Amino acid sequence: MLFAWSEVEQSVDLLVAWDFGLKNVFDERTEVLSNLPFWRKISLLQKRGILRKRDLTEIQTFQKTRNSIFHRGGRVVLELDLEKDNKREKMMTNAIATMQVLYAAELRCLRAKRKLHAKTK
Repeated sequence: MLFAWSEVEQSVDLLVAWDFGLKNVFDERTEVLSNLPFWRKISLLQKRGILRKRDLTEIQTFQKTRNSIFHRGGRVVLELDLEKDNKREKMMTNAIATMQVLYAAELRCLRAKRKLHAKTK
């Protein structure tokens, strides 16, 4: 799950970079954008039409599930028994749905860039 959340954060960073006309997250100019809080990035992407309202809801659901498992009582918990917690299935479902939402947003963003590029030729 830690890897899945890492992928979510990387996808969001990539979408923000693309939206601002940067080719990738390794561009030096992305530092300012990547330092924004996560909630600010996804809000920005929604306002700019890259993430839909239901996309935002899916991401936030996964974030809440993840936080309820890995952040208890103000501390990070890395030793888990997800079977005992009975949250494994819910978290896996949330992770998959969130990644599908972000991949779809990336594809929409790429298609929009191709259309814009084709018009300028």
